[in-house]
Amino acid sequence: MSKEWPGQVAKKEIERTKNVSKSIIENKEMKEKKVVKIHFLIHPGYLSDVKFHGYITSNEELENYNLLMDKYIEQAKKIGENELMVIFSHTEKDDFKKDLFTKLYTKKIKEIKDILGNRSIVIFMDGYELDEKDIENIKKIASARGYKFNENVLTEAYGEMLTNCVVNWAVGLNKAGKFINKTTIRSKLTDLDTSDWTKSKDLPKIKKEYEEGYEGNYVNII
Repeated sequence: MSKEWPGQVAKKEIERTKNVSKSIIENKEMKEKKVVKIHFLIHPGYLSDVKFHGYITSNEELENYNLLMDKYIEQAKKIGENELMVIFSHTEKDDFKKDLFTKLYTKKIKEIKDILGNRSIVIFMDGYELDEKDIENIKKIASARGYKFNENVLTEAYGEMLTNCVVNWAVGLNKAGKFINKTTIRSKLTDLDTSDWTKSKDLPKIKKEYEEGYEGNYVNII
């Protein structure tokens, strides 16, 4: 029976630990699904929630904004197994909890979560600037749920409002994520044709303004 020096035993134990750790990491990577597309839903329900700010001037307009959220629900039903929806609430987490089950936007977000399960991630408002930490946070949450993505993932953005938060956040997210492909903004899933200040006839002008400007480096509008 051969004898091993303590140092040799320790070395073998270290190698065994390394192999076990490597196996765990490899198994985790094998189990993680590669995300092919991320849908960024920006501030759903914002316009109907802030009606007291004077954005909405009639019951008919309010109803149009409420119906807009139904479009998000229908979109969620179309999302594939290897796709994620990241929902950015216009409220902070504490305010969202207060509004839970009492305001329409929270009910609709919950409905989306019921449809998508782990494929939906809700991010609460904590500022107006986006950076790499926000993308890393999304990656961390996705990874914990068995999904992974990198800079090659396709991205889409929609929500409220097209010429403000949607464009600005789509640009910020694309830039922070260092995504290879531009983020596609789906105008039909925004307040276009819902508000009094944006209509489909204005889309060519909107596209030209943003796609020929700084934003055009990061987004395209369809």
